[in-house]
Amino acid sequence: MYADFDSLYDEVELRLYKYEEFELPDADSNMQDNINRFISYRAYKELINYLAFGSTASAMFPPSVKNGVDISEAMDDYYQYLKTLQKEYKEVLEFCFDSKFHTDVLGDMTPAVRYYLYRKIKKMPPFVEFNEEQRLLMGDKKTSADYDPLELADFAREHNIDAYTLMYFHNYDHNPVIRYRCESLHEFLELEFNKLIEYGVKLKRCERCGQFFIIKGNYDARYCNRIHFGEIRTCRDLAAEENYKNKMAEDKALPIYRKYYRRYSARVKVNQIKQPDFKKWKYAVLTKHDDCSNGIITAEEYIDWNEAYFPNRKREYKQST
Repeated sequence: MYADFDSLYDEVELRLYKYEEFELPDADSNMQDNINRFISYRAYKELINYLAFGSTASAMFPPSVKNGVDISEAMDDYYQYLKTLQKEYKEVLEFCFDSKFHTDVLGDMTPAVRYYLYRKIKKMPPFVEFNEEQRLLMGDKKTSADYDPLELADFAREHNIDAYTLMYFHNYDHNPVIRYRCESLHEFLELEFNKLIEYGVKLKRCERCGQFFIIKGNYDARYCNRIHFGEIRTCRDLAAEENYKNKMAEDKALPIYRKYYRRYSARVKVNQIKQPDFKKWKYAVLTKHDDCSNGIITAEEYIDWNEAYFPNRKREYKQST
């Protein structure tokens, strides 16, 4: 949903601009046509794959490569197809999962109800069909169990099955697994979205980047764990740092604390304040800092308290004899 197909398509257009057909001297027309078809095929396949690998989902369903097509038109068609799918599923994600989307009307509806309402609005059928099949897949090996070889052989003979095959099923667990066959990117995305609805997956929009993410666990996260292009940390980490800086910037008591901490620690170094007295001040000043930050006392009262704790002492000069 958030793949940057725009930047990839800009790169594709740049490569198309540099693309030229190769002319081989003294080649007859048939040979030249074959060469150009091969170059066109290779260029088209390379560019299609370059754009398709912009996301995991599109990489699983790259378009087929056909001879005789105009490369520029084919690339533009594929780009428009990807952008259309992005727009469609961003719209349905917002409609079904965004808690701030038309809250007065949709606020008390589950994502499943919203989804079927969405399909009703878009005049889509209330059902979606998928090519589904169920298979038994081999699981873990079972613990060894005694069995009568003669009974096993009699069973295999009676049911017309090889004894070794019967032993294989006897020794290994098998579990039913449902598989889906998707023949297009659109069909795959529809399946993924329906499974989000079916399993009640919780999605939320990141308060920093605005993209949806899956909520894991029982806590209500505000930020996603994506690392965006040009960043080296996740939205969650960056938001924590930004929120801390904003909080510190709004804390009027912090500059006052820093001022008096520097003043009194300097006095400790020259023995004007004893270390035990400085430690007592450090514990007491944190309480006053919280009171100032929470509006219990004013900034002026916080300053007066700090000034009074260690009154300024003038250096006594001895009169020379």
